[in-house]
Amino acid sequence: MLAIQRHWVPDHLQNPVSLLLAVAAIVGADLVQKEAGLLAATMMGIILANQTRADVRHIVEFKENLRVLIISCLFVLLGARITAEQLTSLGIPELLFVISLILIVRPLSVLASTAGSGLARADKFFLALMAPRGIVAAAVASVFALRLEQTGTVPGAEAILTTTFAAIVGTVAFYGLTAPYAARRLGLADANPQGLLIVGASEWARGLAAAVAAKGIRVLMVDSNRENLRESRMLGLPVYYGNILSEHALEEMDITGLGRLLALTPNDEVNALAVQRYAHLFGRAQLYQVAHPKRPSKTERQNVSRELLGRILFDTTATFETLDDRLAAGHVIKTTTLTEEFTFAAYQTLYGSSATILARVTPAKTVTLALDNTELDPQPGDAIIAIVDPDALFIR
Repeated sequence: MLAIQRHWVPDHLQNPVSLLLAVAAIVGADLVQKEAGLLAATMMGIILANQTRADVRHIVEFKENLRVLIISCLFVLLGARITAEQLTSLGIPELLFVISLILIVRPLSVLASTAGSGLARADKFFLALMAPRGIVAAAVASVFALRLEQTGTVPGAEAILTTTFAAIVGTVAFYGLTAPYAARRLGLADANPQGLLIVGASEWARGLAAAVAAKGIRVLMVDSNRENLRESRMLGLPVYYGNILSEHALEEMDITGLGRLLALTPNDEVNALAVQRYAHLFGRAQLYQVAHPKRPSKTERQNVSRELLGRILFDTTATFETLDDRLAAGHVIKTTTLTEEFTFAAYQTLYGSSATILARVTPAKTVTLALDNTELDPQPGDAIIAIVDPDALFIR
């Protein structure tokens, strides 16, 4: 941590150096006390995760990649020690052991550890439904089984490994199949969150948010301008006052039900930074930003790299300035529901090029954002949210 904070280690070597230190901690702890390496590595991870002086997110990503590779190999190696005869010997006692872990041990441990914590009942119930056994149980069981078999002091020590693997398979299968369903039933998860985290509460961004919210989709407006947020509150929109790039925003914002980020500030650099900041939460496919104007005075040296930008909303001509100017000129954000008679073709005939389509909302409350060079293909029953010229409304 100190080496990273003081930049003693070059950026490109921080991941391998961190791995080296983790291995050194394991070996050093084992030299002092047998089997203490796991505890040492765990404590090292806890300390790194809870410190705030050095950025370790890139190390966490590196760890995740290593975890998948190493755990896959370890399960193969540990599983290779189990014979077909041992698997077929599993019976009622092992089944009852796994059932007791799921239905008795885990709920009781959650009840005891969360007493007085203030957690909601749904949260506690979900915690009681989640305790898959994995590589730690398999590795520890393998070590104990080997030592006990070698000493011969405990009859039937070889059954430890098979019973542990029964617990692993049983708990992983049960929790893996039931957890997603339970989370949705308890209101703790959304399989396909449609909500929008909108950065920048300008007039047209508020209009888009209000139109989407009117269709029952959750939105959250983020801005450091109190006047913009005051106007948002008057529209009944939930807001967060602060800098989207701050640590407080990342930790304190309630993003439940939000599946996409829309960076709609007039500052292209802030939009790009917001996209980068929240890529790990939403994924690159769910990060959007408004187009920035192509000014002749700006050279390639001055433009933000395309790799840092989110997906461009609406079209390349619909910049923050042009959309803002359109509302200032009297254009409005209008929601129009298509029908069998009033199709999308009729909608285009009605508004023509005066309409800048922002989004489509289906009756199932699925939001599709308009993107540059992407067809929305609206169907009857869908709602079209667009900025339109009110002078065209008389045609209806």
